[in-house]
Amino acid sequence: MKARVIIGGIAVALLMAGCSAAPEALPESDYFEMVQDNVSVLDGATDEQLRTVGKQACEAMKSAGNDNEAYAGTLKALLDSGLEAGEAGQFIVYATSTYCPDQVDRIPLAD
Repeated sequence: MKARVIIGGIAVALLMAGCSAAPEALPESDYFEMVQDNVSVLDGATDEQLRTVGKQACEAMKSAGNDNEAYAGTLKALLDSGLEAGEAGQFIVYATSTYCPDQVDRIPLAD
């Protein structure tokens, strides 16, 4: 039940937050496994719930005007919905790598 509430909050937040040659997409089965293993607040979510939230993260990335807005807006939406910063960042990488690999280059790299 907790995962369902969190997912609903993430979905709403991502909808409110605000594609060059794309690398190969991460297989969806890998995305499901990585999210379940590394994003604790989404542990127990169904594949369909994870698919929906991942695609919404991509829409948020795509709708932003520039790279900073794309990542920062999506990250803020995830933080506002209850994810911790590290997990939110990981989730964005997993979601974009799976559902919108053309957006991966908008994610800032750590120095």
